[in-house]
Formats: sequence, structure tokens, C-alpha cells
Amino acid sequence: MESSTHPTWTTGRLAAHHLAPGLATLALFVPLALMMRDTGVPTTVALFLAILLGEVPASWWLMRRAARREGASFGATWLFPWRGPTRLRTLLLVGPLLALGSMVVVFGVAGALEPAIRDALFAWVPDALVLDPGPMGLDGASRFGLLTLWLLSGIVGVGIGGVTQELYHRGFLLPRSEHLGAWAVPFNAILFGAMHLTAPWGWPFFAIAGLLWAWATRHFRSMYLGLIGHVGMLALGWIMMTLIVFGLVPLPTS
Repeated sequence: MESSTHPTWTTGRLAAHHLAPGLATLALFVPLALMMRDTGVPTTVALFLAILLGEVPASWWLMRRAARREGASFGATWLFPWRGPTRLRTLLLVGPLLALGSMVVVFGVAGALEPAIRDALFAWVPDALVLDPGPMGLDGASRFGLLTLWLLSGIVGVGIGGVTQELYHRGFLLPRSEHLGAWAVPFNAILFGAMHLTAPWGWPFFAIAGLLWAWATRHFRSMYLGLIGHVGMLALGWIMMTLIVFGLVPLPTS
């Protein structure tokens, strides 16, 4: 089922739908992060709670609202048109490459460059709202804070939040951008990066990762590749965190 069966979405409507879940996250993250200040709980815990209580329900509400507006049945057929059969070989080859490539960008390159970008452009952001300074945001956290972060990172970051993000941005919104032609992929990626309002210094890196997932999803007409790439990247990061939290590998130094 091709996206042409759907009414054309204007660029303004698409942009609003991309950014709205990020606004919902930001609205909850700020008060939660301020409440957790000086408690030994990493600020990323506030982020995961904001994603769970803000971004996830907002994304599904927006999809249901769009279905009602267009008089469509709220089901997978209408929501996610690019979910047709995908070759197993493609899933096994392309999916892991997407996960590894995006991990290099988001956890590797971004980790090296984000502090300089933050200091140069976003020094005005209060320290209490900065997502976990230090290696993976773990130094200075209490044991309770570390375990809470580890648990929410797995359940929300990798699971509920990661899956919802990919279903919403690539599964739902990308097919409705087809009238943009070749620009649909960068349009989707840039707005996906900008949606991360709690860490604007990471926008370029989130956008590059989103570009990989959007390209594969559109090229193969398969949202499953984006899911493997996105959730796979998050799962690899969670495995690294698990090794550190449980003392199996030493905490890297700043």
C-alpha cells in the first residue's frame, strides 16, 4: 500500500507533527529535572520519564487524531503503509549496519563534539537541565540513581520510547512526505533532529542518524529497517551502560 492513497500533508502540518512530541517531552522534562537536582539521580532519568509520560502518549494521540480527521480506521494498514514484506537478507545486512553506523554518530562523534557545541552555543542552558555531564552521565550519580537510569533506559529508551519514535517519525510521517520527492528524507531527518528539544547541541547528530533510518525506510519501503537501526543502536548503548553500571567494565574518564 503506497502513501499516495493518503491525502497530501502540507510541509507545515508535517513539521508541526514532527515537533509536537518533542515539545511535550520538554514541558515535562524541565520541572522533573529541576526536582531531581542534587539528588544523585541523573537528569536522563527525568528525560526518560518525560518521554514515557509526554512524547509517547502525544505521538499516539496525534496519530489517532489524524485518523479521525481523515475518516480512516485507526489500524496498522492506514498508520504504517511501508510495512510490506522485506527480504530476510536485507534485514540481516542493512539493519545491523544502520544500528552500528548510527551508534558511531550518536555515541561516538556526538560524545566527542557535543561539549564544545554546548559551551559555544548553549552555555545559557542551566546546568540542572543539561543531560548528564560526564561519561554517559554516570559520574556523580548515586547507586539508586544509576539503577533507576539503567532500568528506565532499557524499558523506555530502548523499548517503549525507541519503538514509538521510529513508528511515528518513519513509519507514520515519512510516507506522508512523499510529495516532497527526494527531499522527503532530509526533511524527515532534520525535523527529527530538531524534535530533540532537551539537547539542542545534539541536533546535527540526531539528524544524521535519522537520515540513515529515513533513507533505508524509504528506499526499501520498509519501516522494519528503521526499527532495527534505531532500536538496535539504543540496545547497543544500553548494553554498554549495563556493563558499566554493574562494574563489568570501568567507567571511562572524562
